[in-house]
Amino acid sequence: MSSLRSLHLTPRVLASQGHAEGRGASCPLLCHCTRLSPSPLGRRSLTSAPRIVNISVLPSPAHAFRALCTAEGEPPPALAWSGPALGNHSAAVLGQSHGYRVTAELSALTHDGRYTCTATNSLGHAEASVYLFRFRGATRASAIALLLGALGLKALLLLGVLAALATRSRLEHQVTQDTPPR
Repeated sequence: MSSLRSLHLTPRVLASQGHAEGRGASCPLLCHCTRLSPSPLGRRSLTSAPRIVNISVLPSPAHAFRALCTAEGEPPPALAWSGPALGNHSAAVLGQSHGYRVTAELSALTHDGRYTCTATNSLGHAEASVYLFRFRGATRASAIALLLGALGLKALLLLGVLAALATRSRLEHQVTQDTPPR
């Protein structure tokens, strides 16, 4: 005879993570126990809502960027990306899958802005975001104009100093010629 029981389990959070034991963030698990034999150790399966465990932006060849999102849950969650120039949702390229853990990649981040990874399964959904802002240096023409402007300013300052020295020298020379010898 088989029986089905559901237990609500809350895992303990270690004190080393900054929370007191048994308090803080918890991930509810639903345990379905089916007794297949008279043994008290029956077959068990765990289910959990999705949780994003890592989201990151990595460099690609040719000065491009790519984003990776890793989520876990049981059943394994479906991952989708949203962001600039992707519309509301874009299907992610599924990468590695290890049972309850799934990784998806967004291969080319073409625009600056917020990219959001959404993990969904039958028990819920989770979201995490990364922001991409690329530094764009000055164009070559404006950099040359800036250098020439600085050089021109230095040349004007040098001419001003030389003109002041020449005027001072001329005034001193005139004063010495105007005084009679004693």
